[in-house]
Amino acid sequence: MVLGRHAPQFSFLHILLGDEPVLAAEAQVYQRLLAMDDQQARAVADLYLTENSLAQLYDSVLIPALTMAEQDRHKGALDKAREEFLFLSVKEMLAEFSEQTLSAEPAERSPAASGGRVICLPASDEADEITAAMLAQLMEQAGYATLALPLDSSLHHSLELVEPDEKDVFFISALPPFCFCPS
Repeated sequence: MVLGRHAPQFSFLHILLGDEPVLAAEAQVYQRLLAMDDQQARAVADLYLTENSLAQLYDSVLIPALTMAEQDRHKGALDKAREEFLFLSVKEMLAEFSEQTLSAEPAERSPAASGGRVICLPASDEADEITAAMLAQLMEQAGYATLALPLDSSLHHSLELVEPDEKDVFFISALPPFCFCPS
């Protein structure tokens, strides 16, 4: 390993025998989800969550992993079965992480002072819906009344049921790099 660290022609030894992770956490999660191994993807996310907050997990691991998936999906490099598996697995992780953090930190929640709700809407696809759900969870944990509406054709009907108020704040989630960006 020492030879691999100091002699460029033997650098493969440092990689093979070293104890450093080869991939960043977001790449590990995405790679495990591509391999349809949600248990290992969750293990990587769980490990990250032991040393970081839920917001950091979403911001530094899950959103970048979703961005990689979106890039591959738009290039046609992600087949439908893997795409469905990936999105379903991430949605299940969100539910589990939200429950874990709510039960671990019940005293840290404080009510929001504004009186309005945060209404999270996806811009165009399932990745946008997942990022809207992430924001909704974080806002809810901060004490805000939050709604995350699903991506479906009856969005207008859903908004009628919600009856928006003037104090409500709307958040439209669009995950880069292929987000809906009005001009």
